[in-house]
Amino acid sequence: MLGLGTGTRLLIFLFCVPPPACPPGTFKAEVSSSGCQPCPAHTLPAPTAAAACPCEDGHFRAPTDPAAAPCTRPPSPPGSVTAVGLGAAVQLRWSPPTDTGGRQDVTYSVTCEQCWPESGECRPCDGGVRYSQPPRGLAGTGVTVTDLEPHVNYTFTVEARNGVSSFSAHRSVATASISVNQTEPPRVTSVSLDGRTATSLVLSWTVPLRQQSRVWKYEVTYSKKVDENSYSVLRCEGASVTIPKLSPATAYVVRVQALTQDGHGAFSPEHEFETLPEGAESMASAAVISGSVTGVLFVVLLLAALIYVLRRRRSSRSRQSPEDVYFSKSADQLKPLKTYVDPHTYEDPNQAMLKFTTEISPSSITRQKVIGAGEFGEVYKGTLKRGKKEVPVAIKTLKVGYTEKQRVDFLSEASIMGQFCHHNIIRLEGVVSKYKPFMIIT
Repeated sequence: MLGLGTGTRLLIFLFCVPPPACPPGTFKAEVSSSGCQPCPAHTLPAPTAAAACPCEDGHFRAPTDPAAAPCTRPPSPPGSVTAVGLGAAVQLRWSPPTDTGGRQDVTYSVTCEQCWPESGECRPCDGGVRYSQPPRGLAGTGVTVTDLEPHVNYTFTVEARNGVSSFSAHRSVATASISVNQTEPPRVTSVSLDGRTATSLVLSWTVPLRQQSRVWKYEVTYSKKVDENSYSVLRCEGASVTIPKLSPATAYVVRVQALTQDGHGAFSPEHEFETLPEGAESMASAAVISGSVTGVLFVVLLLAALIYVLRRRRSSRSRQSPEDVYFSKSADQLKPLKTYVDPHTYEDPNQAMLKFTTEISPSSITRQKVIGAGEFGEVYKGTLKRGKKEVPVAIKTLKVGYTEKQRVDFLSEASIMGQFCHHNIIRLEGVVSKYKPFMIIT
């Protein structure tokens, strides 16, 4: 048996002895051969063998801060907050806080409160107020606020935050108030085609709901697309107009602006609409008559099918047990009899539509040209994209400004068609009910 010399045993002993623990007031973040470090600024003296030094009261350490970094605190409030009115807009400006809390990651958040002087009611600003950039996490020291209402007092609160603000209950805020006494005229947001003939266009448009009462009149400017330098102007009081005395099969460019006692609003984006070819009205009338006749025949067929089913069920009850089923004449397999369900029996027509139809994405539908008009709106020739294949379809649309009854009847028609699959009946491909305009694809 070999023995170990005294020198060898001493060497082994030195390697096995752990390094001494860090004394109070110092720390070592991880086990290493490096020495202990003194506690950084704004920390309390650490106990013996500490991995970090605790922060002083009111100071904090962010999760990403290393143990050797000083503890920091939230910034002081922003300085010199000003609000300058520019019509219906307000420019907010402020200065950085005098004390950043020892950090460089200061950002700003802006909130808004509106008050009505007559009633004294105050509440947070509604969603109609617009900011030139997102009002949370702002790196700069300014923002522009638009779409403000006239004769309303606004108070804007600017809060300075840094990486440790979430650990403190104290908020570093400064405010500025301003009264907006004027606003920009409302802007027309969209223009829609409600109807057309060979010599006229029927148009309607919308403005923000809260600004409709301020509109005095609307001004409609239109011109032929081929000659936009020569234009005509119509004035009307309502949010719709019929433009007469147009040329058949001609594209027109239309813009609409709102007029108020304060002045003219900005023009809407340009919209292009085309009149029908000459003689298209008679074709459309024939299509309406043909569609009406087809609709009557379709309803008669449905009623006949319903009466047949009811009689068949009554006669079968007396000679069949509840377990009996009908045999299919076209196959040697059992197939239950399918019963027609009137969608009007549903309390919510949407439930019938969900049960008997398929929702189609508008992005897979292409409308090519108008081929007729019906009770609910125009009918287009178009295509339906199925994977890499495009199928020719007829697209029936629900016109703008529909009533609730028209919407229900439109959806019910789709629910009726969706229950039939026969080569003598027009096949329903699906519906568009989650986007406008509503469409039935056949």
